[in-house]
Amino acid sequence: MEGDEKSEGIGHVPLGEEDLDLSQFWYSEGTLKVLVDECITALRSGEGCVYFLSTPSVFFAMPEEYRDRLVLFEFDKRWEEKCSPGRFVFFDFNQTEEFQLPGPVGASSAGHQSRKPLLIVADPPRLQADCLRCYFRAFDRISKESLERKETPSDTSSPDSVPRGPFLLPGLMKVILTSVSAFGPMIANEANLHERAFRPFLPSLALSHLGHFRLYSNFSSTLLETKNGEFGQVRKEKEGDEEEEEPEFESASIGMVAHEI
Repeated sequence: MEGDEKSEGIGHVPLGEEDLDLSQFWYSEGTLKVLVDECITALRSGEGCVYFLSTPSVFFAMPEEYRDRLVLFEFDKRWEEKCSPGRFVFFDFNQTEEFQLPGPVGASSAGHQSRKPLLIVADPPRLQADCLRCYFRAFDRISKESLERKETPSDTSSPDSVPRGPFLLPGLMKVILTSVSAFGPMIANEANLHERAFRPFLPSLALSHLGHFRLYSNFSSTLLETKNGEFGQVRKEKEGDEEEEEPEFESASIGMVAHEI
């Protein structure tokens, strides 16, 4: 496991009210701190940036000093005016070949800029397999274009033919994905992202209170392998109580921003 830096706290850019018509649900303070710390650790690891796909609450929780190395990919354009120029990319997951990758981000110690993504933090809006696969294709495109890789893209004409992903090889680009446990086997098989012990908490979302949501990643860390005390998991284990069995999950259209296919 990788070591973790001490938390620097989170930013306080106001997000406004959650728009339930757009299926917007913000992460809890505790979940934001974990995701922000992982982003900061990635930024400290080298020259590059962090991409936020459909995760405005994490983007705006980042401390101001890192803001020039962050890019928000988002369908809801109301966030564009809150972003610095070049830090917002309109992103429709149904059109993963259409979005424009940003120009160079941040400044290196040598004075030049880089658009190399060190980490992607993503929260697909629909809890459906086809939506997840759109994000897998977005990861692949970001990797190939941002890292200037020369591989020939795999055939993605069929929803089932998703590249397993040179983009997920350790050391190239880290990914943290939020989804539900029901899709865990598919996410591991098709994207090589694996479930971590930390469960993200979205206070306004009933499925989150039931413990359905998970973080999936292609790397491990102390934070990601620490259970989220917001669910009372630590207390239950210390008392020797058994965790309740999770209810059956049915695919639904719930997430940060849902829009028509």
